[in-house]
Amino acid sequence: IAEAKARVGATVPPPTLDKDNIRAQIEELKPLFVECFNRALERDPSLEGKVVVRFSIVGDPSVGGLVGESKIVDEKSTLTDPALRECMQETMYGAKFPPPREGGEVEVEYPFILRQSP
Repeated sequence: IAEAKARVGATVPPPTLDKDNIRAQIEELKPLFVECFNRALERDPSLEGKVVVRFSIVGDPSVGGLVGESKIVDEKSTLTDPALRECMQETMYGAKFPPPREGGEVEVEYPFILRQSP
């Protein structure tokens, strides 16, 4: 009986995903994020700052990992341009990741520092 209680009370660690895989996929999407920023610069040439995107990766080994939800973290973002924020949020839906190792869902916050090249 003691063994059964120990198993029932055990906590299951949350699913994980390799950070290098996340960075690699963000790099693949980089041209799209740059396009979002360039369009915003046409509206405001002095635009620069940070946008933090929170997204979830869901899936299983048979389907792969897809973005289930994507949103801007207001309290951590300094850029307020609505079209830029929407563009970046929507671009995340195009990402394809390996599925979380244990299945389920992984939530990620990814910061983007946006400024013009010198």
